[in-house]
Amino acid sequence: MKIAEEINDSLQIFRAYFLLYMIIDKARNRNQHIKKWLKTYKKLIGLAHKLNKQNTLAYCCTNPYGTYCQQGTEEINLYNYGISLAKKLNNKYRLATAYQFTGLMFSIRGEYDRVLKYYKKCEKLKLQLGNKLELAYIYNGLGFYYFMTENFLKAYTYYNKALACLTTVRDNHEIGMTLCNIAFNAYAGFNHEFSNRYLNMVIKLLHTLQMKGLRYHSLCMIYSLMGINYYKLGDIFKAKECMLRIVSMQLKPYPKNNEEYALFYFFCALLYKSNKEYDSAEKYFRKALSTLERRNYIVKYLAPRFYYEFGLMAREQQQHEKAIQLYQAGLKLCDEMNFPFHAKLLHQAINLENPPIKAI
Repeated sequence: MKIAEEINDSLQIFRAYFLLYMIIDKARNRNQHIKKWLKTYKKLIGLAHKLNKQNTLAYCCTNPYGTYCQQGTEEINLYNYGISLAKKLNNKYRLATAYQFTGLMFSIRGEYDRVLKYYKKCEKLKLQLGNKLELAYIYNGLGFYYFMTENFLKAYTYYNKALACLTTVRDNHEIGMTLCNIAFNAYAGFNHEFSNRYLNMVIKLLHTLQMKGLRYHSLCMIYSLMGINYYKLGDIFKAKECMLRIVSMQLKPYPKNNEEYALFYFFCALLYKSNKEYDSAEKYFRKALSTLERRNYIVKYLAPRFYYEFGLMAREQQQHEKAIQLYQAGLKLCDEMNFPFHAKLLHQAINLENPPIKAI
């Protein structure tokens, strides 16, 4: 880049910026140095426009690094321009990827009713293209959509489709993501033993490949979820062992990832509850709940379970009115988001019914 700038060669400067963009885009953690990177990104957009590099322009405009959590009017206009270019160029691959990204943006904003339309558009185009890895990406996206909307059985269907694609292309990172997604789905459906079976597979895969985490799931989150599962299985010793691993390995949630922080705080709350340290447990339950609707990354699909467990603790302390209030808060969210599984669970808790929970 330095040489290209010294000789003032616009094409070589463009190529250098594009190479830098590609290197950062492929990095596993997209949360670092966003402001600094944006300067490079905008420079690249300007150069691509000046040199009439339309395919590159469509690619960059529809793949804006880690800014999907903080898009303003300028970013949205640029993104829409990229989609219009992809349509003009009949670039099906770029258009499919853009549709998947659009669905992801609506998902992060908590606008779940707008996600499926774009994911299905993406799936249709990717089926035409026939690229197995790209199909795995959208099947994972669709699976996560159905997980977020509590259609757990349909989520398993799409995750299994993703795994079937990955037996052909063997992308280890995407295999890890899929296994982690299955574990998340099982946790949500109270299938905690099944969830931990898949989390153990993820940990073994990361160890074999000498990876410190996945792009969207840190090792801290993986051990937090595993510890939550052990807690629900009644194995407090193993749950505490998971926390010891987090502490001894100095693991932390990924920066600005509300899902990871919420789960870690939730895990802390359950461990304090197991020790009957109720004040500390309540502090962490409230910290977990406070992260769920932060504007940059809304993860309110986690809330019903948090309210349910918080209510169980209130009942344990004989605070029955408080427990009802917590259950009702969770139920209100279930009604808003049309969550049948946790709505039934919370109704039973309010009515003091205690049937065995059927795992999904």
